[in-house]
Amino acid sequence: MSVFVDTTILVSAHDRGAARHVVANRLVRELWQLPVLPVISVQVCRELWRALNRSPDLERDVLAQLVESYLEWCVVPEDGDLVAAAFELRRRFELPVWDSWIVAAAQRAGVRQLWSDALEAGRVFGEVTVVNPLVD
Repeated sequence: MSVFVDTTILVSAHDRGAARHVVANRLVRELWQLPVLPVISVQVCRELWRALNRSPDLERDVLAQLVESYLEWCVVPEDGDLVAAAFELRRRFELPVWDSWIVAAAQRAGVRQLWSDALEAGRVFGEVTVVNPLVD
């Protein structure tokens, strides 16, 4: 079974200054070893670039290679149907708009788990449950 990985997990895995860097880095390395690679969205790629681009320690070419490496995972594309689904989730669950896009992408991918430490762990959106793998 595959999981959807939110930006916050990937940022923590690659930002050495992040509070949960060691745990997140180990988890992401383990995800690369799974027979079915995880799922992300185009939004996750953009947010990962934006978050890590602020680091003076990371050269832009290295950052580009890092973000590109995640294109090996299943990447949920954005289209009008995804945006419409996100806005419906936003209304129904009173989510912030960017979080609703993440949930909509996870639902479209058909995963059961959405790994995030930004969304409330245990929250259920249809078949998708939020899991925070960084908690002790």
